[in-house]
Amino acid sequence: MDIPVIGVAQNSLMFANMMRRKVGLITFSKYAIPIVEEIVIKYGFKDSVVSIRSTETTTDDFLQGFIDASPIIDRFKEVASECIKDGAEVLVPGFEIILVSTGRFHLLAPLKSLLYHQVREKLKNL
Repeated sequence: MDIPVIGVAQNSLMFANMMRRKVGLITFSKYAIPIVEEIVIKYGFKDSVVSIRSTETTTDDFLQGFIDASPIIDRFKEVASECIKDGAEVLVPGFEIILVSTGRFHLLAPLKSLLYHQVREKLKNL
């Protein structure tokens, strides 16, 4: 490419760091935390990120979220409160952002396909 390509994760971390000095990151799986940690170190935000936590949202939770998102929102608020207790002054949510910025977006394809088909089936039954 002859033009700059801006990574979403890096920009989110930069913007969060401009707003406050202590950042909390929230993902939906504990298995994503090592990937998030790699990115934090790679982009030089190790000293700014004080908390990386997971909502432990399952595929079923995501599916249910299409019908009623309040449990997912409530869990996010719980995890956000934990990040704040850890010292976070600003929060950056997301998981797809992390996968896109690391070139690992393909890892979401099976989940998205599964979600699409399961949601479609649930909608047929309504």
